[in-house]
Amino acid sequence: MAAFTYKYRGGYNSSVSADIAGPICQRLHDEQILTPENLVNEARAEDSPIHSAFEWNDTVAAEKYRCEQARLMIANIVWIKSDIQTERQLKLIAESEEKKEPNFSEERAFVSTGEHNHRYVPIAVALTNEEWRESLLKAAKRDMISFIAKYRRLKELDNIINDMNNFLGA
Repeated sequence: MAAFTYKYRGGYNSSVSADIAGPICQRLHDEQILTPENLVNEARAEDSPIHSAFEWNDTVAAEKYRCEQARLMIANIVWIKSDIQTERQLKLIAESEEKKEPNFSEERAFVSTGEHNHRYVPIAVALTNEEWRESLLKAAKRDMISFIAKYRRLKELDNIINDMNNFLGA
């Protein structure tokens, strides 16, 4: 009998149950090092219990990988805006103040419009569309839940985690 019951986090689907993959990951950790590469190597044999969780057709896998690279590229593009640019756009500063040293901030440039929709739009556009804004809020809540689960044992983050729990209504 296994010491743990395994399950996948919400939203993750696999052709192999977590109760099969979990013990294999644990064994890899115990016997060597659990890395994505070692898990793929464990799955290579056609009789491996986790073989079906991976795409073995190299043409299909390569295209999926390129799409994942594109998704990561889109998701990691940010806008850099200085305080002066922002203030000038809002017409809040006088001409004489334009010489001061600007502070810079980053803002994510593009966001996904939904869980099953692979369309990305500028964040300013997403915030003006009720459905896309709701999708962003839903993603933020998922991120908060994940953050809480990952860092709840760090006492230094108690205030932040309490605020997130209050926001989530937990």
